[in-house]
Amino acid sequence: MTVKSPPAPLSGGRCERWQMSVDLKIDEVVNACGGRLITGGEATHITRFSVDSRDKEKIDCFVALKGRKFDGHNFIPEAIDKGAKVIVFQKDLLKIEPYNYQGIFFIEVNDSYQALYSLARYKRKKFQFPILGITGTTAKTTVKELCAQFLSLKYDCFKNYLNQNNLLGLSLNILNCDHQYEFGVFELGISQPGEMDLLLDILCPDHGLITNIGPGHLEFLYSERKVFEEKVRLFQRLPAGGFGFYSRDDKYLAEIDNWTLPLNFITFGLSPQNKYWANPVRIDMDGSEMVLWNGEKIRIPLLGVHNVINVLAAIACALEFSVPREAILETTIQIKPLPGRFKYYSFGKIHMIDDSYNSNPLSLRKALQFLSQVNFSGFKIAVLGDMLELGEDADNLHFQLGEFARDLNIHKFFCYGHHMDSFVQAIGEKAEFRSQDDIVEEILQLFGRGIEMLILFKASRGMQVERIIQGIRERMATNAI
Repeated sequence: MTVKSPPAPLSGGRCERWQMSVDLKIDEVVNACGGRLITGGEATHITRFSVDSRDKEKIDCFVALKGRKFDGHNFIPEAIDKGAKVIVFQKDLLKIEPYNYQGIFFIEVNDSYQALYSLARYKRKKFQFPILGITGTTAKTTVKELCAQFLSLKYDCFKNYLNQNNLLGLSLNILNCDHQYEFGVFELGISQPGEMDLLLDILCPDHGLITNIGPGHLEFLYSERKVFEEKVRLFQRLPAGGFGFYSRDDKYLAEIDNWTLPLNFITFGLSPQNKYWANPVRIDMDGSEMVLWNGEKIRIPLLGVHNVINVLAAIACALEFSVPREAILETTIQIKPLPGRFKYYSFGKIHMIDDSYNSNPLSLRKALQFLSQVNFSGFKIAVLGDMLELGEDADNLHFQLGEFARDLNIHKFFCYGHHMDSFVQAIGEKAEFRSQDDIVEEILQLFGRGIEMLILFKASRGMQVERIIQGIRERMATNAI
């Protein structure tokens, strides 16, 4: 197959860029954040920015932020002790005398958050390498990691740290990008209307990838249609000639087929209507085997059909950007799941799937489908906590998931949380509403009876389902069963 090389970085227009070092000088910092220099020291280059004085790495510039439960202005002395030579503070919030700190630049701004975003926007213009932005309801971090892993086979590739994908995280990752890379991969997470445009104002991506669309963050986005409209802003704001990756199998993203934007749209998924597609022929506890669009068979050490799609998205991206096919396929066997994202553990007769990082109706449905369909001769259990940030429709969405799960090949559901009561009502006698401690005891009692179990753990981040996992592991380790 023929593959295209990535378009060269823009030289002007939508997001002007300059050919220069990515480090910032003090006058650039002052001007970029619209600040006023109060005191100064010797000329310095700023490579690393921080908003946390506890940062383990060195700090060049500390931006003091004030939140509801914290005030970074209280920790400016600690930041200076960590090596900060530049302090950006908000007007009327400074609690120390700048002139007592010789050689330190103090820059006053009207709004520390906006100053940080402006600094990131300014530094982004220094980048001379193409940027891929990734968004979607689920799998943003997984697909970002996969794309970066494959692209790194050909390019010096930068990726954002972990799941730092909001305005604050994106800005800090851009500011701490320490040299001119050859490719950049950033994920973009939103929870409110208009937030995607704010992220795009800073990142100015050249290419975009949307993983999927589903009912996530409905507390503020209200409907799947609104989620789609917000996420798809990524494509609508790409420059002409950019690449847009999506799946035609997604009912909302399929609408893009009718668009006339001047982009190179590339599709991936499970159906042959996509350019890059695969037929999952075997999904088991050791991973997933699939036959690719060209007849090649590969195996990945990730669980679930949803991870087959995630890998396909990254393969599509890498191939379109000229990464050698052989190198990609050799790398697929080395893929490792991220913590809390469908990661498999085994302790004797207790087999656990840790999907504790987060939960929403789309990802929970996929996880339950896997648990139901996977070949396992023992007892299948789902330990589930609330799906949060679903707004007024939360109870109804939990009830709908319960109806979906009722007839699945899952023997028991242990549930906790306010909204999971609706899930339990929909399922009936297969489900029990328990406290976290009670769930630990129930599972250990089953283990004590010699029952082999496959257990899925899943809940929204705020429900701390990992505490149940930890409780089981600690009791197993000390034989306190």
